[in-house]
Amino acid sequence: MHDIALFVHLSSMVIGFGAVLTVDWFGLLWLTGRRTLADVLRVAQGTHVPIWAGFTGLLASGALLGLPAGPKALAVLVIGVNGVYAGVLLRELSRHATPPLTLVVRSGAATLISQIAWWTAVVLGHLNSG
Repeated sequence: MHDIALFVHLSSMVIGFGAVLTVDWFGLLWLTGRRTLADVLRVAQGTHVPIWAGFTGLLASGALLGLPAGPKALAVLVIGVNGVYAGVLLRELSRHATPPLTLVVRSGAATLISQIAWWTAVVLGHLNSG
């Protein structure tokens, strides 16, 4: 059972975090003028299901592997809450051809929080796996 849960956990990480990294990459390309906002929004909307499927798979398999404690549990909580907030931001961004600076700053902050939380969970998961 442990091996199956571990496989699901690692697969869910690839799916969920991989989709997050894809959205963030396209956001960076937009900020540098190499993609349009419409491109970023399409990618974000298209990766919504894999992000949440990966996150859900991580939660379910993580429960079978042993619930995270302390900082990793906090990182996972931040990922989930920030993900809900990112969904709100996505809807707001979709309403603007050129989003206001405050919305861009809020989106950038959510992206930074997301990256910090995901990488924290990855590093702590690795350190606790041995």
